[in-house]
Amino acid sequence: MPATKLVEAHGSFSSSRCIDCHKSFSHEFMEPHFAGGTVPRCDGCGGLVKPGITFFGEALPPEFHDSVGLVTEADLVIVMGSSLRVFPFSMLPETCSEKAVRLLINNERTGGIGSRRDDVVVLGGCDQGVRTLAAELDWLQELETLWTSLDGKLENPDGGDDAKLTIDEQIGKLTREVEQGLNVADQFKTNVQAELKAQQQDPKETDKSGHDQTNVNGN
Repeated sequence: MPATKLVEAHGSFSSSRCIDCHKSFSHEFMEPHFAGGTVPRCDGCGGLVKPGITFFGEALPPEFHDSVGLVTEADLVIVMGSSLRVFPFSMLPETCSEKAVRLLINNERTGGIGSRRDDVVVLGGCDQGVRTLAAELDWLQELETLWTSLDGKLENPDGGDDAKLTIDEQIGKLTREVEQGLNVADQFKTNVQAELKAQQQDPKETDKSGHDQTNVNGN
């Protein structure tokens, strides 16, 4: 999908920037730091490099606020895999026109979708819901061809090995995957905070003239 057609409100790990000089860094540069739990530094100014995600307590990117009004112009609004319980995302389905079709693909009803005459609710997993929609539009073959060209393999529409798990086992697996992803971001933030605190507690050496000195090794 073209970047001009996509607003990632919570950002992504695909790009990173130095918080001081704003130099961009690739995912390949950041990946060893994510895996090793180390703090990345800018190779230009030495500043901290932050992944392009919105941490807890940070403001959503300007692109999100600039594009919210577009929802009122939409003819079709699709909501997938969301509880719609967090503002400002929870308000989006309500801001679209009464003439717009709202499609919910979700494990449960949410956001008041289903209360309007033209609302469509498809209960179940997102993957199967998207396949159902694509099949109704006669796009299924095109969708699967596109997916295999990107991923190299086609997922089992019936859920594969996961389909053999009980509901509780599937919920437990999903919970562990979510927790693992959150732990990566939390650990990264903790490491950065620890390094900043250590720097604040380490006084700089001062020469007789009263000017700060910096060690040759940068410590």
